[in-house]
Amino acid sequence: MEFLDACQKDRVEVLGWELWLVDHDWNTALGEPAPAEGHWCGLILLRGERLPGVVHGSGDIGVTRRELTDLDIGSLVEPRWSDCVRINFTLRP
Repeated sequence: MEFLDACQKDRVEVLGWELWLVDHDWNTALGEPAPAEGHWCGLILLRGERLPGVVHGSGDIGVTRRELTDLDIGSLVEPRWSDCVRINFTLRP
């Protein structure tokens, strides 16, 4: 939440967020992300789901803060991907 604190302090408008897998890209042959240095993959295999999903939220800094506080990445994302998960924020230019 330090990033959101800095945005609030500097009056940077937050519009939302997404989860990404860093250093991975979608591999159609495997049907899952595969290591790919420098790439980011937005399709994430989620626990209990047959198909990958895109995990995101939209709203101002207050909504974003609440959504991320309630987000339990460990119960949502399969454990083998958890070290690669990053949050990308959408900011108003």
